[in-house]
This record gives sequence, structure tokens and C-alpha cells, in this order.
Amino acid sequence: MSDLLQSLKSDAKYKKYRNILKTVRGRINVEADMDEILSLHAGRNSRRLFGKDQFSPKAIYEATAQDLSIRARLVEIRQRTSVQSSLLEGAIDQLHKYIRTSYRNSMRGLSNEASRKAGLDAVTNTGNELIVEARTLIDTADQIIRDVDQSGHSIRHMVEILKLLDSSKGKIA
Repeated sequence: MSDLLQSLKSDAKYKKYRNILKTVRGRINVEADMDEILSLHAGRNSRRLFGKDQFSPKAIYEATAQDLSIRARLVEIRQRTSVQSSLLEGAIDQLHKYIRTSYRNSMRGLSNEASRKAGLDAVTNTGNELIVEARTLIDTADQIIRDVDQSGHSIRHMVEILKLLDSSKGKIA
């Protein structure tokens, strides 16, 4: 396996993979993006619509407008991360196929498919780790986007209830 790693260091296809990995790392910062996603979620006004604020049209409007903005930012982060993750996954798949065909003799020491796959994964370990981190980020963004969407439905119901309350002033139901 160490012979394979030595051979790959000077291989043009491996260098191309390394350049793609470097480019993807420069375009996404999973830790900073995750911090931003969690911060955006924690600061949502719609999470504080209770007590007197649930009857305030201004508070409901501000929460709705903020959720709209937050949702757009979450989708932007998710989309950028998804594109870069897919680019890196494609580069890893291409490199694995290339190594399997071009370095077949170097891989003969790996006796079965599982050990060959493990050997290939070891070559692209850094990229694989970044993909796992990106998937976690994407999953988190998706959960919060769903929460924002569900919050929007609930706010819509609150507005309908406010309309009913406003139209029924002085009337006994």
C-alpha cells in the first residue's frame, strides 16, 4: 500500500484530485457555516411568539419577514455546500476508478474487495471526511428549513385566528 501512495504522489490524476479537494475546502467552511446556521435558528423571532406577542400583528410580521430572510440564507448555504460536496464526491469516484485500473498490480496485495475499498478510502480519507461533514451540514440546514416552513404554516394560522378575534369583538361565540 505504501508503494501505491508513493506512486500516486507524482501522478497527474492524483494531483488533480488534490487540487479539487483544495478548491472545495476554500469554497466551503463547514464549521463556520454550521455556526451560522445554528445562530440563525437560535435568533429566529418566530421562536418567541408567545404571550402578548402572539397577538401582535407587528411581531407576527417581523417574525415572518425574518423567517423568509433566514430561509433564503439557509438555502444558499445548503446549495453551495451540496454543489461542492458533489464535485468532491465525483473527483473521489473518478480517482478510485483510475487507481483500480491503472494501479491494478499495486493493489494485488489487497486480497479482497473490502480491503481494496479500504485501501482506496485511505487514499482519499481527507476528502471522505469533508464529505461526511458536508452531509451533516446539509442535513442540519434541511431540518431547520423544514422548521421554518412549518413555522410559516403556524403563523398563517395565527393570522387567521387574529382575524377571527378581531371580527368577533363584543360578540359571544
